[in-house]
Amino acid sequence: MSGPVDELAPPRLRLRADSGTRLLAGGSVLVGGSPVRVLRLTAAGARQVVAWLCGAPVGDSVAARRLARRLLDTGIAHPDWSACDGSDGFPGMGDVTVVIPVRDRLDELDRCLAGLRDLPRVIVVDDASSDPAAIAGIASSYGARVVRRAVNGGPGAARNSGLAAADTSLVAFLDSDCVPRPGWLDGLLPHFADPAVGAVTPRIVPHQAGNGWLARYEGASSTLDMGARPSIVRPGARVSYVPGAALVVRKSAAGT
Repeated sequence: MSGPVDELAPPRLRLRADSGTRLLAGGSVLVGGSPVRVLRLTAAGARQVVAWLCGAPVGDSVAARRLARRLLDTGIAHPDWSACDGSDGFPGMGDVTVVIPVRDRLDELDRCLAGLRDLPRVIVVDDASSDPAAIAGIASSYGARVVRRAVNGGPGAARNSGLAAADTSLVAFLDSDCVPRPGWLDGLLPHFADPAVGAVTPRIVPHQAGNGWLARYEGASSTLDMGARPSIVRPGARVSYVPGAALVVRKSAAGT
């Protein structure tokens, strides 16, 4: 998801072509994105794109970084940080606060927190649960901080309370019924080395396969599952919205 406008792509970033992207006319025409775009390339631009698609980093050239940003913004290519390491300015686990809004879901909260044991900053926002002591007890057993809301405001209001209480540059929202897999943040945090990125979300899939036909149908066509293909998030793109059930945001882009 795009955040603050930044004209130039990071020089160490590598690009991965979208599965629908095609080079035509001897490499002088690039077709792809969502919605589909047709870009005509100069000879130098065509050589640059071919080099990127073969694994070369974006590079220091201003023109190259501007072209790379255009490919990213159109969805013709996607960022690939897999060949980089922490020296590229990736945020770490200490730069993230996980915020979990919850109301009365004690078992789900316990299961969710069990998957966050290695994270140093977790805030549980108790959205006026009927048994606040039970919520506080579960949170305390995992070293999580509790923010108590006296009046129920729903998940959105609870997330905002957690966002305001967080003092890190990144905030990861996670619903209490989510089950985070080991390393679930590892593939998300590197994207924030690009200052234009305001939010990143993982794919959300069912934790367990259902037994009945309705459960199997919902697992196969869940409104939370945006699919396996990466995408920029904006109206008109392949992914036009993302659910708030699991979402990492740059706090400065979230309005506080």
